[in-house]
Amino acid sequence: MSMYFDSWSGFLVMEGHGLYVWSAYAMALAVIAYNLIAPFMARRRILAQLAAQVRRQERLVQRKVIVNEVTTGRGDNNENRSANPENTQLKHRPGRQEEGSESVERSAQ
Repeated sequence: MSMYFDSWSGFLVMEGHGLYVWSAYAMALAVIAYNLIAPFMARRRILAQLAAQVRRQERLVQRKVIVNEVTTGRGDNNENRSANPENTQLKHRPGRQEEGSESVERSAQ
């Protein structure tokens, strides 16, 4: 069995087409390498983002507990208060609503 090219340099040059052929091989190899490496890099980035989010949430929870301790002097959470509608304060007054409806009626007359 004989080689098509006379020497290794002839193989690399490929009768003038070597630049095109080897650059195409290099690009294909780069794409394949990226496709193999990209999922690992994405996984590492996602895990780092999740870890940062967990740390951020832990800091917020810790700050909330500290703020509750300072404001109430007891350190209990406000979760029970917000879950119980009897303990929540109304943000509007019923009298305001009536005043607003009277002004609308006056402007309509």
